[in-house]
Amino acid sequence: MSATLYTANSSPGSTVWVSNPQTVFDLKNGNGTVLATKTVTASCADGSAWDGAICASNIYSCTNLPANANAFAAPDNTGLSSNTPYTYSSADTLAKCEFNCSNGYNWNGTNCVPNTLTVSCIGVPANPYIAQPVTWSSSVSGGSGSYTRSWSGDESLAGTATSLQKSYTSAGIKNASVTITDAVSGGTGSANCATGAAQPNGPAVASTGGSGVSVGACATAFSANPDTLVQGDSSVLSWSVTGGSVCASSCASGSADFDTGGAISGTAVITPPAGTPSYALTCQAGTYGPPPPANVTLTVRSLEPTVTVNGQTSESSSTNTAVVVDPTVPIEENNVTIDWLPPNNVCSSVVSCSITKNGDTTWKTNLTCSGTVTDRITTQTTYIVDCIKTNNTHVTKSVIVNVLLNYQEF
Repeated sequence: MSATLYTANSSPGSTVWVSNPQTVFDLKNGNGTVLATKTVTASCADGSAWDGAICASNIYSCTNLPANANAFAAPDNTGLSSNTPYTYSSADTLAKCEFNCSNGYNWNGTNCVPNTLTVSCIGVPANPYIAQPVTWSSSVSGGSGSYTRSWSGDESLAGTATSLQKSYTSAGIKNASVTITDAVSGGTGSANCATGAAQPNGPAVASTGGSGVSVGACATAFSANPDTLVQGDSSVLSWSVTGGSVCASSCASGSADFDTGGAISGTAVITPPAGTPSYALTCQAGTYGPPPPANVTLTVRSLEPTVTVNGQTSESSSTNTAVVVDPTVPIEENNVTIDWLPPNNVCSSVVSCSITKNGDTTWKTNLTCSGTVTDRITTQTTYIVDCIKTNNTHVTKSVIVNVLLNYQEF
């Protein structure tokens, strides 16, 4: 810089250069004696500063940029008249020294903080079979776009992919959850997975209540109609497999009188024997399955007429039923009265009946389906009531009639 020095007897003064930061000037006489000393301090003009060599124009900057923030580009940070702190702005305006938060962050009024992630996940189908894969899918919004995932759930469900599949080994409601982390900001969000759409041919399962999936087992429906009948009548066996070919490829029976033909659904007409015959159905696996074996048991009453002799019923579990007669009945009177009714008291199923006496098949023939006959006996006699049904089958009932001994006093 330059300065002008004056003395009491000099006018005008002398112009001299002053070095930064200051220069000391001495005033001497002709003998070299220092008469006065003056220190001159150097300073740069406004808008400039000493750079070590010259007074250079000042360069100002934006200051205090927060962490996880991005400054807007020039000219946002040029042409400053002083150092200027950064201020937040969601968009670049004409103002200087503005910034917005980095991707994955948002301004909370003080700092750029990680965004709150909105996380969801869903399981499909809502009603899977055992061993059928369930697809669990996740979605997220509000972050940087780069994420990591961590899955957890029933039957050791685990994984890190956006979506994954899981097959379950048991029936019941199965839940899953996912935690998603923003790979840039570190922000996290979690969700319990919702129930997705059900498959139309799925198993009958309990409601999930909107969370998770409800796993069901393959099942067989097996029934007889009617399941209680009399011997000689028919019953219709019906069977089907829940899920159809998804659960079974074929079905079979171990009974000679019940042939499925390998079909997984259908009907068959059977004429079961008397008693409580049982029929089984076993199916082979389809895509999933197989369903467990199924059984149906029928109650088949024996086909025999109801016979009473002298008011004593013949209903018994034994084939031959013994009744007795009183020998004191006068000889001129019949001492046996036989009444009979058709099986189940249904005459429409009977064409005619006959009664055999001690092996004589001609004793009583061409009888109606129900009626009464009388006889006179003095010794044990066997009667067999034989009725012919409309399907040309015979139903019989044998009754042994004993005669009480007649003891007389003398």
